[in-house]
Amino acid sequence: MRGLEIEEDIDWELIVNKTEGYSGADLSNVCREAAMMPLRRKLKANGININEIDQLRKEIDVPVSMLDFNDAMKNISKSVS
Repeated sequence: MRGLEIEEDIDWELIVNKTEGYSGADLSNVCREAAMMPLRRKLKANGININEIDQLRKEIDVPVSMLDFNDAMKNISKSVS
């Protein structure tokens, strides 16, 4: 998450508890997925096509929120039993 703008509402302890059993790669995937959530919301809200994504990515300035982490954890499950 280094270098990304993060909202103050992030409950790191909750994330740690919810990701118990996740490998380092799993955690990396959760963080990457959470970081992409603001861009996906913007694309969906504005009906932007794939060719405009790179330009939009340069323009977007939305911090990653706790909601983004929750959504990411729904999409990424642990790979270690």
